[in-house]
Amino acid sequence: MPNAQLPRRHLLLLVTLCLAFRTALAYHVVRSFQSEGISATFGYFAFPIVLAEAILLCTGAEAIVPTRLRWIVMPFVRVCFSALDFFGTQFYLLPYYGGLTTSLPTGSIPAMHLSALKGIELETLISRLALNKPMFLGATVLATLWALSIIALIGLILLSLAVGRRRRRFVAFCRAMS
Repeated sequence: MPNAQLPRRHLLLLVTLCLAFRTALAYHVVRSFQSEGISATFGYFAFPIVLAEAILLCTGAEAIVPTRLRWIVMPFVRVCFSALDFFGTQFYLLPYYGGLTTSLPTGSIPAMHLSALKGIELETLISRLALNKPMFLGATVLATLWALSIIALIGLILLSLAVGRRRRRFVAFCRAMS
């Protein structure tokens, strides 16, 4: 089945789910503005619909690209999500919890600038991350988990590229057989 596509009713379900979540988030923003004067909401509220959005993004992108390039859509989307994950983790989370950045008076957290790493050893950063953690989450364990997360991210990108290439060969094979 080289042209496997989601049935329209499944796509409609995903779109409805995304719209319902977005409507709820918009309601939360309005209520927050009414009570606090701040029109904002927490980004983690959108986590439950990330998978639905990724499926819709890939399906939509595959519908608009030429047939011969459809195999690259999934790997490209995976690389984009991986870059977003890498940037958020390495330039927001780790520097904030490692004490390299602090929250601004507005409450937002700036991205770390590479100049903040001057004079900071990796060992110091990891030991800062290990502060106030349970005993089983020492600096060695955190450094290992950090390295494994980067390896897993690279592995997912490579796996996505391999699956994309296989899909391309499968589509070509099915065309040759028909």
